[in-house]
Formats: sequence, C-alpha cells, structure tokens
Amino acid sequence: MGLKLYEKNPKLKKVIENALEGLVSGGIFYMGVFSTEDPQYKKLAKTCSEVERDTFFIQERKAIKTFFTMEDLLDLFDKRYELYVKSKI
Repeated sequence: MGLKLYEKNPKLKKVIENALEGLVSGGIFYMGVFSTEDPQYKKLAKTCSEVERDTFFIQERKAIKTFFTMEDLLDLFDKRYELYVKSKI
C-alpha cells in the first residue's frame, strides 16, 4: 500500500495506523517523504507561500510540497513497529 503525502493532516497518523494494521505478517509498508534537510526546503521557504508548518504552495506548478523532520516522521508511528529510515541528501 502506498500513500501520497501532500500535507501534515491530523488524520495522517490514523491513516498510517490503519495501513499498518492491514499488513499481513511480515509485510512491508513503504513511505517516501521529503526532509527539512533537503536543499529545496530552504529555497521554497524563501520563494513560496507556507500554507502550514513546513508545507509550501509552489505557484508555477500549482502544487503543495510538505517536508518532514525526523521527529515528525517518527511521531507518526507506534513504537511497536520496527522502522528503517534511509536518507538520500
């Protein structure tokens, strides 16, 4: 199951919990997000409207892009799950 994350919605944690509960034993849940450590974060923070914390509206593409801190990401998951985090910055 894959989710596209466009905003930090209060319901996001519940959506992730439901997805994880639906996994078969040994199943894998994959989630890709943008980090606040990404060089594009600073650029967008200077040039785009921030619609909520760490979320920017990119006018020329009519798109919203959300960035997560590691703390934000870890807060989305129950501690009973084993997480593997890989960064490509």
